[in-house]
Amino acid sequence: MTATSDELSAEDVGKSDQEKTVMTKVIPGKENAGISDDIHIIISADNDHFIGVATLINSILHTARLPSNIKFHIVVAGQPAESFKEYLQCCGLQVTDKINVIELNDSWLSGRIHVFSSIKDVGNLASLANFARFYFDRIFPSLQKALYIDADCVVQQPIEDLWNIAKDAKTPLVAVSRDIVPYGHFFDEKVLKVFFERYGKRFSESEPTFNAGVFVIDLLHYREKQLVDEAEFWMNQNAKKKLWKFGSQPVMLMMYHGQWTKLDSTWNVDSLGWKDTIGTEKLKTAGILHWNGAKKPWLHNGLYKAYWQRYQPSQCSGHGNCVSNSTARNGSYWYCQCGVGYHGKYCLESSIP
Repeated sequence: MTATSDELSAEDVGKSDQEKTVMTKVIPGKENAGISDDIHIIISADNDHFIGVATLINSILHTARLPSNIKFHIVVAGQPAESFKEYLQCCGLQVTDKINVIELNDSWLSGRIHVFSSIKDVGNLASLANFARFYFDRIFPSLQKALYIDADCVVQQPIEDLWNIAKDAKTPLVAVSRDIVPYGHFFDEKVLKVFFERYGKRFSESEPTFNAGVFVIDLLHYREKQLVDEAEFWMNQNAKKKLWKFGSQPVMLMMYHGQWTKLDSTWNVDSLGWKDTIGTEKLKTAGILHWNGAKKPWLHNGLYKAYWQRYQPSQCSGHGNCVSNSTARNGSYWYCQCGVGYHGKYCLESSIP
């Protein structure tokens, strides 16, 4: 059964702009539930996914037990960090010391990104933002362990529940298993040969894989083992030998073969960007919903939009739209295009009697 906005309750959807604006505020006073340590969340995005990041941040703050313990680390690809900060402000989200925005050094990935699948079918897997994950150890040198979430996700359950399960894992990666999508789905004999030459062992094509849209990563281990060398090796091999069709997912499967722990499937209910037969109960009870695929929820052809829109912060105080300023006149990358009767930087002033 395909879920539509009609299958959500009136409480879940159709929120007014005023109600959405309230959702963008940090919520104090929720029960601590024993959480005392900071939760570091990494998100990477290019200009096309800014809208997704704002909604993801809002969903995390709205559902967390103690939002003040959450620190966001945003990697911006192909755009100045200031552009993303302005976009957040346009959406009513305040940029504080809890939101750290860093620009990706594009030169690290020069000549290494090669995706051989159609954007129409799978979305833009060749985005620089998609490959930034292999340099988190450099971008955030003080981080030891972090939770990564793709920009095309929303969080529906307290993120503390996921963190408490995964933070003490004995493996360098924790992710949701894809039992019905084995290694053989991504790799053929050509890859098996390179893998054996590199590591002196083989992998079974029937082994389950994981989805790399949500994972907890041990960055201390990443640095100690210099895993960036492995990431660059596999990216370079794919560029030379055309080993697979997809983006960063196969690289992670090579790097972390046999070194990851399974996370409960509720923390990455994926395929929402292409599969239109996901049941309503599964959608409603998911900890994290993930729109991997071409049909993102903010696009005109997006699927399951209501589940994403309930967390979308109101742009321009609910009285206009955030518009990209391509010329960045006067140092501004985004501005509010106010609706009739409203004006001011964020459309807060009204001439309506």
